[in-house]
Amino acid sequence: MSNKPQLRFKGFEEEWEKRELGECFETITDYVAAGSFATIAKNVKYYNEPNYAQLIRTIDLKANFTNTDFIYVDENAFNFLYRVNLNKECIILPNIGNCGEVYYIHGSLLPYKNNVLGPNAIMIRSETNNNLFFSSYLLNKSFQSDLNLIISPNGQTKFNKTELKTIVINVPSTNEQTAIGNLFQHLDQIIQHQNNIQTLLKQIKSYYLQKMFPNQYETTPQLRFQGFEDEWEEKKLGEIATRITRKNKNLESNLPLTISAQYGLINQTDFFNKQVASKNLKNYYLLKNGEFAYNKSYSKEALYGAVKRLDNYECGALSTLYICFKITNKLTTNSNFIRYYFDTTRWYNHIKAVSTEGARNHGLLNISVNEFFEMIIILASINEQTKIGNLFQHLDKIIQHQSNIQSILKQIKQFYLQKMFPQL
Repeated sequence: MSNKPQLRFKGFEEEWEKRELGECFETITDYVAAGSFATIAKNVKYYNEPNYAQLIRTIDLKANFTNTDFIYVDENAFNFLYRVNLNKECIILPNIGNCGEVYYIHGSLLPYKNNVLGPNAIMIRSETNNNLFFSSYLLNKSFQSDLNLIISPNGQTKFNKTELKTIVINVPSTNEQTAIGNLFQHLDQIIQHQNNIQTLLKQIKSYYLQKMFPNQYETTPQLRFQGFEDEWEEKKLGEIATRITRKNKNLESNLPLTISAQYGLINQTDFFNKQVASKNLKNYYLLKNGEFAYNKSYSKEALYGAVKRLDNYECGALSTLYICFKITNKLTTNSNFIRYYFDTTRWYNHIKAVSTEGARNHGLLNISVNEFFEMIIILASINEQTKIGNLFQHLDKIIQHQSNIQSILKQIKQFYLQKMFPQL
């Protein structure tokens, strides 16, 4: 197989050189290189509050430091762990658990002043080759396939430094390394920029959800469209909606659905990578586009379950464990408004009141159909409902558009990872 990539920058024609990874990096080390477990335990103390240095873990890198449960070490530990000081440019490879992930580290990009690498990862650094180039090279399919060959197949996935050093890689000239490294850095910066935009839009949506619906025991929101001043009116859900018990007896739909707090009503196969519903969907509910369902399963993201509207499919089959309903009076109730009302937490108090902690069983809230429809919904005028619903629908479209752009950019990156590195 050729030692040249399929796609190259103009002016580069030479074949790449085959070398073992250990020959390309002067530093290949990890947390335990500091000494025995006994000496590490003696010299390294962990702190939950900011201290002299941050202990960088793979979970921090994976979350891009958006998590908050950071770990810190004091100055003595920082000096003791000098071999894995992250203030200089390097590459981090998790070698226990998340094997195959690759992180480029530059001290100026880290959120804390002093940083050291935590356990379960290997740090590699070159003084002569381009680390930025290799941070992309190590993500390409050829290297990942070779890495899989040294990962332990039994128990927890892991590999060690000695085996890592023996993997054969392709190395171009330093000038070509720099050109390729800069390209992927630019792509990553664009992808991160799009991610930041999407995060900001989600924060804006969350802010509006808080401000444009009244707080508990209040009848007007803090933020309103101009021209609306009336108090909102309380209604029981059963006054504006009707339960759906229609069965899928004629197999009008062969699409089994589940409710995700993040993705809404979604195809089970897309969500679980398999169908968890019975193969016979005749006894399932038949839910049609624009209708709602309540999933009594609770989670960290949905403390009292989730209510979602079917938007992405014409119809689908849903377990009879769910409570399904539709809006009955469209002259007084806007479906979009109700959809986003259930994205707030205002309705949680009712579920909490009728479903105590002790009544929870196997991840399901113990709430009857009658209790669910007794829930108090607070409604604005139909005109205000429509404006609020349209605003959030527009925000969702913008967020989805940003997500689509990000997906395309990631696909472009994957294409270049495949084409700009020789395949061994």
